[in-house]
Amino acid sequence: MTDTAPQSAAGAASVAGAAVTLPPIWRWTVLALVSLVTFSGYFVYDSISPIAPIIKEQLQVGSTAIGLFGTLYSLPNIFMVLLGGILIDRIGSRWAGLLFAVLCVIGTAITAWGETITVMLAGRVLFGIGAESLILAQNKIIAKYFKARELALAFGVNIAICRLGSLLAFGGMASISEKLGWRGALWFASLLTVAALGAFVAYIFMDRWAERRAHLVEETEERVTWQDVFVFDRSFWYLTALCALFYSAVFPFTYFSTDFFVQKFGLSLTAAGRTTGILVIAAMIFTPLFGWFIDRRGRRGTLMVLGSLIFAPTYFVLAATMIDPRLPMALMGVAFSLVPAALWAAVPLLVKQRRLGTAYGLITMIQNLGMAVVPLAAGWLADRTGNYNAAMFLFGVLGSLGLVFAVLLLRRERGPAGHGLELPSADTVVGSA
Repeated sequence: MTDTAPQSAAGAASVAGAAVTLPPIWRWTVLALVSLVTFSGYFVYDSISPIAPIIKEQLQVGSTAIGLFGTLYSLPNIFMVLLGGILIDRIGSRWAGLLFAVLCVIGTAITAWGETITVMLAGRVLFGIGAESLILAQNKIIAKYFKARELALAFGVNIAICRLGSLLAFGGMASISEKLGWRGALWFASLLTVAALGAFVAYIFMDRWAERRAHLVEETEERVTWQDVFVFDRSFWYLTALCALFYSAVFPFTYFSTDFFVQKFGLSLTAAGRTTGILVIAAMIFTPLFGWFIDRRGRRGTLMVLGSLIFAPTYFVLAATMIDPRLPMALMGVAFSLVPAALWAAVPLLVKQRRLGTAYGLITMIQNLGMAVVPLAAGWLADRTGNYNAAMFLFGVLGSLGLVFAVLLLRRERGPAGHGLELPSADTVVGSA
């Protein structure tokens, strides 16, 4: 992430110089703060699944309504994240990120307070608009502070911290609801976004101090326009397609996973949430390790293909067999580490630095197109068939299509049009494509 908007050539050089002069503890503290911000977003996103059976019972709704929590989170972001990315490039990550963090607080409060499913879903819309654009700001800040040094490791650590939010949601929301009630559990999730807002304010003060320490004078922004959306090359679009298909399979799955494990395998609510948590635990452990490997050996395209190969079959196994679900969930967790660790660290190699916010916005926009449709489709399939097997097959097909684009990306990157995705971080040039 970056604290200011992209600047003129002289200004950009000054900003890069400022990041280099800072001690390592400063960079890692910044990473910790912005990761804690999105940690809360992941917790809130995954807070519905562990208490979905309770919500269905209390509000007398079906699986389609639970799917709407995913659909209405993503639907506005088909358009809003692109605007968010452009806004980040225009006014800077500091102030745009602050706005997005405030939207998260308001949205989660409305969801916790709402007496009807309609009001709760309205809050989900606001939360989604804020949370997804906040991730864009976070990504640009990380790219600024860690470019040319430990970039993949930084993204890996960030993803691990975010996954911890998911893990605590899956493992803890059912217990919290037992003590505080299901609405009390939602209020607990809302309070985390207030804490996240405080962490982002702390980052703003740190970032402003870093500018003053380096004697920086913010210069006129180099404007990013709508035309910038159409300049990205084929590698970027292959990566975008892989991202959309991969995340459209994994995150909508987590919306239904607790209910799925209860229905098919007869697990308790708590045990089902912890089974889903295996996915997150594996991602937390392996994502930083794969990031460390990428910084030293490269192989971003290869790892995306390998992760996709592992990922898709797990859904078919869950749908077609009664094998202990912990095994496919562990394999899915490895894939959930491989693909994101390589994918997000690859974006700064594919686009110019001044367009990075826009690029992340465009990727997330297309990702949210899939994530808006898939939860609703999966919920409809579950209601129509009476079980989740058809939904699991749907997720498996999406993962298989993602593998196709991972292979296409790897083939292109091994040719003369490649951007160095297979190279170690020290041999790559960030923001030059």
